[in-house]
Amino acid sequence: MTHLLKETTGRVRILTLNRTEIGNRVSKALALDLIAALDDAEQDTAIGAIVLTGNGEVFCIGGDHSGAGRTPEAIQDFAEAFGNLNRRVQTLGKPVFAAINGDAMAGGFSMLSCCDIAVMSETATLGLPELEHGLFPILAMATIQRIMSRKLFFELVYEGRRLTADEARALWLVNEVVPREQVLARTLARAQKLAEAPAMSVRLGRQGYETMLGGELDVALRHARTLLPLLAGTRE
Repeated sequence: MTHLLKETTGRVRILTLNRTEIGNRVSKALALDLIAALDDAEQDTAIGAIVLTGNGEVFCIGGDHSGAGRTPEAIQDFAEAFGNLNRRVQTLGKPVFAAINGDAMAGGFSMLSCCDIAVMSETATLGLPELEHGLFPILAMATIQRIMSRKLFFELVYEGRRLTADEARALWLVNEVVPREQVLARTLARAQKLAEAPAMSVRLGRQGYETMLGGELDVALRHARTLLPLLAGTRE
């Protein structure tokens, strides 16, 4: 059974996590497959946007390093692959949407945090439950701390509290909440619309956002001045 399903609808590539027996957890192998699939979608000029979703009842409940081995080197290899996946989602030259069909925990939450737009099932929840298992969500923290306050982050970690879909929407962790059966269709509708936008303009803008994020104002303004002539040249 393939752990990653690929489908194209119009100008949108859909990538579906398919490890339903273990909550769509992302192993090193699956992380590498996802990176390759994202690279392929980026190179395909017929594709204008990508949607990430999960098969079954959940989106993704975390990472899976059980097959990586117990040595520090093996665990670091897994962490590198998972980190590279999140980084690839953020730096891809095309917009990435998340169709959150069910719970997004730990590493699943971190993948969501790297996407541009997210549509969430009204019954899904978000959380960082690693401390319940004796671990700290160190990998997830690298991306999630960029999108939420320190107080909320540590409340989720220390108390194991899950955010409801309505709470996630109020905090702008997701863009829209819909019934579960409408999640993929609604995400596709938003992705198809953006897929028709000028590809070069979207790519430069998306990459510019990442470059400017967290930097000093003067550096961000200097980068904006560099990009503006390029963006002006993309207008049809």
